[in-house]
Amino acid sequence: MKINEEKILGLIATELNTIILGDTIYNDYQFEITNELQYVNKKKDEFNKKIFIVIKMLPATLNFGQTLLPIILDVIAEKNKIDITKRLLFAFAETYNLEWNSDGTIKQYYSTPTFLSNFNEIGNGYRSLITMQGTLQISENNNPYTIKYNYTENGTAKKLLIETITSGLTYENQLDTQAFFNTSRQTKSRAKVGTFILNFSVYMTNNVFLNKVLDIVLNTESNDFEFSFDIDYKNNKYRHAIPLRLANYTMEQNLGELPVANLSFTI
Repeated sequence: MKINEEKILGLIATELNTIILGDTIYNDYQFEITNELQYVNKKKDEFNKKIFIVIKMLPATLNFGQTLLPIILDVIAEKNKIDITKRLLFAFAETYNLEWNSDGTIKQYYSTPTFLSNFNEIGNGYRSLITMQGTLQISENNNPYTIKYNYTENGTAKKLLIETITSGLTYENQLDTQAFFNTSRQTKSRAKVGTFILNFSVYMTNNVFLNKVLDIVLNTESNDFEFSFDIDYKNNKYRHAIPLRLANYTMEQNLGELPVANLSFTI
């Protein structure tokens, strides 16, 4: 899978700028975001509030249909402080970890920043060196799907994105194969009934979808309750609200781990 360096740099720069423009605390600061940097030692006050972000691309793993590209963000913090740089990098990691880009070709995985060293004498002050690692999953022709739960709150129709750990779709077609269907030596099957199954695992959190599931499991809601899900593929060809009923629910809770719910739904 081809690596488009300009697209990757543009993606990260756009996302960083989105955070910068969305918070007034960054108004007095300048940011230089680049893939290579020759630091120039200048003693002008205008550089005191300038933060340098260098994006490095490491050797990629080329798999069939996708490329896994490790990246590193090396950052030179503002003069004599780290508060602004730290706030920006943590916000970036928390906002865009596990997120796709706008056209669904790059999924991002980030770790939180690590402080390599402080009190580095640069220019007429001290600066900190910070690094943050990430991996980009690049696939130009993938067609992933999202699952959204449709519900009504105070008379208003709403949708909740289901943040799944794992998910899967199964279609089982019951075939009837009998000799009298055939006009030759080989049998010919006829499809009778198809069964669609949606299953996924999620962390057990407090939200309107999982609370409705608990209402059914704990017998405060009819087990014939009909859920409505949107299963939206990236290519926008399949975007249907599908009515499903809860078929199976299991939940595991282990010491030191978040509880995980495993659910299956069928028509």
